[in-house]
Amino acid sequence: GSANGTASAALGLAEIVSPGLYKIICSNPSNHKLVLDQFVVPKDSPIKSIAELKGKRVASGPGIQNVTLAKIILEKNGITDPKVVELPIGQHVPALAADQLDAVYTLEPTGTAGRLKGLTRVLENGVISKYVLGAADAPWFGGSASVTSSFLKERPDDARKYIAAYARAVEFVRKNPAEVRKHLDGFTSIDPSLVNEVPLSGFTLYNEFTASDIGYFQKFFDVFTERKIFSRAVPVKPLIYVG
Repeated sequence: GSANGTASAALGLAEIVSPGLYKIICSNPSNHKLVLDQFVVPKDSPIKSIAELKGKRVASGPGIQNVTLAKIILEKNGITDPKVVELPIGQHVPALAADQLDAVYTLEPTGTAGRLKGLTRVLENGVISKYVLGAADAPWFGGSASVTSSFLKERPDDARKYIAAYARAVEFVRKNPAEVRKHLDGFTSIDPSLVNEVPLSGFTLYNEFTASDIGYFQKFFDVFTERKIFSRAVPVKPLIYVG
């Protein structure tokens, strides 16, 4: 599975290549309130909106999910045939500060890191929900944790224990954010200077998905089908674990 979380679009591709390989046990929703995705520009950039990025040097994180989403956002802001360069997320702030780029589509903690260093500013947060899903408050389930179907079948008791432990960990994060932040230093790649500032992830467990959530998750997958990145439609609901 992908216990630590995997780009949901990568899981969609996995379902196409190996149908029935896994079940999703938790996903990470984000939007303009649960901040993860964002466009970031140099601190002193005159650019005030994404629409002003026409003809500018724009980058995203590596991978088909990042590049596709960045292009869609630019298109939704009136930019035809947008060009997006792939760049490791850790290089986004240095590249902006060195005037090698005009903007990046990126993920936290990039925006927080650049702001605290006085090098960059956020142009807009929650861009996937707004421009790809069509609603600022919509949950974008960009990352998901899963377990393999073989694990569920061959070791059902262990699988149930694991999933229950995962759910307890999610509940701990929700109830004890200050305590959780202490563990970001050392157990994640987040710089110690950012642990008290970076937004914490949202979580939706397998038994918490609403019909609306599934609808927005499906809309996200359908984008990749429409773009011919998925060779066929991938229904989301059957991918969610049922306890």
